[in-house]
Amino acid sequence: MTTKVTTKTSVLVGDIGGTHSRLALAVIDRDNSVELENTWIKPTRDFASFQALLQSYQNEQNSTLPDNAVFGVAGPVFGDEITPSNLPWPISISRTQQQFGFDQLRMENDFTILAAALPLLKEADTTCIKHGIHRPLAPRVVLGPGTGLGAAALIHTGHSWLPISSEGGYISLAATTPLQHDVLQILRQQAGDENFLCGETVLSGIGLTRVYKALCLIEGIIPQSYSPQEVGNHALAATDPICSKTVEVFFQWMATIAADLAMVFDAIGGVYIGGGITPKLQSLLDKDTFARLFVGRGDARAYMDDVPVSLITHSVPALVGAAALGIRG
Repeated sequence: MTTKVTTKTSVLVGDIGGTHSRLALAVIDRDNSVELENTWIKPTRDFASFQALLQSYQNEQNSTLPDNAVFGVAGPVFGDEITPSNLPWPISISRTQQQFGFDQLRMENDFTILAAALPLLKEADTTCIKHGIHRPLAPRVVLGPGTGLGAAALIHTGHSWLPISSEGGYISLAATTPLQHDVLQILRQQAGDENFLCGETVLSGIGLTRVYKALCLIEGIIPQSYSPQEVGNHALAATDPICSKTVEVFFQWMATIAADLAMVFDAIGGVYIGGGITPKLQSLLDKDTFARLFVGRGDARAYMDDVPVSLITHSVPALVGAAALGIRG
């Protein structure tokens, strides 16, 4: 970031997800270094409203909240009244600001704040999935499956980094392998002609169970009533071959959708994968297969071959991104 703070300042930062909400106090030094203090993670649906969630955090900290706050929420953010995707309640920016006395309250799409984190992440906060050419100021894109599928881009304006929001999780779902084609046909039949199949259909928690059930149907096996976490756990433990195949197909779709988004945003600076699911399943990721599917773009193969892909391993990267936006104000 290029905007400098003159003294230490504190910003309340949050990542309000469909499954978990994460809050912290971001302490920003004059060199724009960020330290996260009093990090707090709770199930989102434990709270009756966004204000109740913030009040609980304040009560547990037993202190007043900072004057400035930056939050990320799933879904598009326009106007004062926000209806986030996959959240149990709407959010009013003005009522929240009034109740807690914030001088500044900024709400952004959750992957917009994740994109803002990319320049502040250290080498230890990511792991390489696919090598490429290092271009420090080139556009980047971030995506990640969790409760849903989020995506955003990051571009350098010549003076500072600018995160660009998107609803890239709704990119059309296509098949690039015979097995994907078979799974897609089943999902289309189950959804009906009127229902749109998108990236989030498979790259999400519920997407794991959808793919698992489709593969069971293909194999003529009665599916178990697995939760998304159970599908992942069985794959990690190699205790159910259909679960293992599910994760394999999941990562194959991630490779092609990541490539689609990279080309849409001209993200030659790199693709970053976050979200709550991928870090837990990373030991099952076949990097060679991922790279082959990622670069398989016909005449654009040479272009894609130079694009690096990294997995974000930082435990709360969106909070770092919220702090980055707090620096800029």
